[in-house]
Amino acid sequence: MHIWRSGTGIGRTQGTRRTWGAALAAVVAAVALAPGAARAAAAGHSGAASPSATWAGPYSVPTAMTNGGSPALASYDGLLYAAWQGPSSPYHIMYSAYSDKTSTWTTPAAVPQALTNSDTGPALGVYDGDLYVAWQGQSSPYHIYYAAFNGTSWTAQAKVPSALVNPTSTVGLAAYNGDLYLAWTGQSSPYKVWYSAFNGTSWTAQATIPSTSSAGFAYSGTPLAAYQGKLYASWVTGTSELEYATFNGTSWSSPAAVGATSEAGPALAVKGTLLYQSWISDSTLAVDWASFNGTTWTAAKAIPDASADSELGPAIAGYDGALYDAWAPDPFLPSGIDYSLRA
Repeated sequence: MHIWRSGTGIGRTQGTRRTWGAALAAVVAAVALAPGAARAAAAGHSGAASPSATWAGPYSVPTAMTNGGSPALASYDGLLYAAWQGPSSPYHIMYSAYSDKTSTWTTPAAVPQALTNSDTGPALGVYDGDLYVAWQGQSSPYHIYYAAFNGTSWTAQAKVPSALVNPTSTVGLAAYNGDLYLAWTGQSSPYKVWYSAFNGTSWTAQATIPSTSSAGFAYSGTPLAAYQGKLYASWVTGTSELEYATFNGTSWSSPAAVGATSEAGPALAVKGTLLYQSWISDSTLAVDWASFNGTTWTAAKAIPDASADSELGPAIAGYDGALYDAWAPDPFLPSGIDYSLRA
């Protein structure tokens, strides 16, 4: 099931983004927030309410608003970082950091000079002691840019050589085998999944993950995660199927099915001994998740009280012993960013 919006935005074959007046958006936001008092403008969850085997939340990232891009999460230097596309033009890449010791988020700030288009979000990854963010540029042809954060300041943005991305998809970042890997959906049909590796100085020549084709018409992401000595990549096919492949440093495995269908996403993260994946359900628009033990995926489960914009995928990360999942909850954009957590 694909729900398409009409109005302004970057065009797609199937449709374009819908925009709504402020008054209507306010009414919808109020209705969406009504079921749970904890959701309403929560500045953070109580440190006393420790996560358990069930999900706690949803909570809100204070004042975070996105025009239409999937959020990103990463654990770095004792904090959980969230990044997202800003709510209005020019679309800055924004970020904030959460401490579970104080149960507070820092005031959102912009990554210097990082500007993206109206329909996509950033990716986060940790490499060589720094937090990296990657995003696609403002206008066609859509190049991929990146910058690094040392906990105090950001490096100047730089461009990944020759990497051109579909304007509605989210790139993926992950450290593996001494390098920082980047994955993205190609700019035109058949929307192959591409990748390149960064050694701190230069990027390898881009190449495709064999036999891959990602859903170029929707908000498909190409997340990466290192797990059990391999690099995992995942994507949504043109028929909404979730697939993944693994890289051993030399070659990629053949694509395999996760056993679920996705409207938007997916996202990957490791916590403990398991690899986790999250996405927006193709049938219910719930925020779904599953775990992988190196052999099999569990059946998809929905995070309680978590439903998302039909075209914006979730983000997922392990942080201080808990699994965090974030998403854009509002059906009319711009949207806030909600999150839940479990041990």
